[in-house]
Amino acid sequence: MNKQNLIYIGIAVLALVLIVGAVVTLNAGSSGNQPATGQVTYKSNTPQECRPPAGQDVQSWKEHLGHHDNTKYCLEYYK
Repeated sequence: MNKQNLIYIGIAVLALVLIVGAVVTLNAGSSGNQPATGQVTYKSNTPQECRPPAGQDVQSWKEHLGHHDNTKYCLEYYK
């Protein structure tokens, strides 16, 4: 192989590494917004009073909502 071919191969490998790095970085950033496996999240149109407080998991919040007659309607947003 001559020197010019080595330069082209080097540029191609560098471009591939940059593309793979960008894809991995973008996917890692969005994975924090995804619910854990089996975790139920609320819909975007869920009223504020039906959303779980910060730090409380959704399952225990659903149990809490189910104990109160005036908030049982909130459970519809978790289906």
